[in-house]
Amino acid sequence: MNNYNRKSIRIIKSWYKLAQKPVKSPNDYFDRFISLWISFNAFFVAEFHEKARKLAKGNDPWEKKYLEAIYSENSENSYYNRYINLIEDSKIFSKNLYYFMKLLEDTMCPGHIADMRRERRNCDYAQEFSDLNNFEQFILTAYQIRCNLFHGNKHPESDDDIEIVKTMFNLLTEFLTEIYKEEGYLNDQ
Repeated sequence: MNNYNRKSIRIIKSWYKLAQKPVKSPNDYFDRFISLWISFNAFFVAEFHEKARKLAKGNDPWEKKYLEAIYSENSENSYYNRYINLIEDSKIFSKNLYYFMKLLEDTMCPGHIADMRRERRNCDYAQEFSDLNNFEQFILTAYQIRCNLFHGNKHPESDDDIEIVKTMFNLLTEFLTEIYKEEGYLNDQ
């Protein structure tokens, strides 16, 4: 897409680099995931503002509209295609993806990430991730983990929460590294 500007590049790169810092303890993945998400947020705002605005019917778009703009993209070089290529071409990515889906089998809502807001703590509002080829589910599952983490519903001393955050961090890192390199965000400029 390349709608970026110098300020966007600096912000995206700096948060991405912060997310890549060495892990000293298992709960460092929480900080890393947050930093990676901020990088991703800056990226999708830079790249998808106009499309997200259209999806929001001309209103100021909220985060889910930006994500919808990403997973609903229908070009030959879409993010969906890049995601599928990672599954097919990267043994590490596909292994982590299968492992992540296995982790979800043991959650309170099997095959889902629960929405942990007080009024929604049941499986009716959980984000499904049952089809590893479903890019929309992948993005929205990452987003649900982000929401639970940002709003204080992931515990840094819970082995299950650490493993879920760590695995999604690894998946999102590999996906974003691919995107950022292809679109010039990680090139020295």
